[in-house]
Amino acid sequence: MDIDINQLEALIGSEVRFRGRRLTVVEVLSERPALVLSETDGASGIQANQFGEAARRAPRTWTIPVRDSNGDVHPLLREFTLAR
Repeated sequence: MDIDINQLEALIGSEVRFRGRRLTVVEVLSERPALVLSETDGASGIQANQFGEAARRAPRTWTIPVRDSNGDVHPLLREFTLAR
């Protein structure tokens, strides 16, 4: 299966539901490729600065690879549904 980076980039700003959470696609990493997701329901975590020290509260983010180790669509991506 070919991964079209342009199609993935079109998802930026889209909301998805995943395991009861509402997430927003905030970035596409083309090298891997992977999706960067941010929680939109107000949950936040402590964000560290460049020295590893707690700096501020920020939305939790996840980086999900588009492909698994076998080159297939990553199983986590199969669980996503577009939020409406």
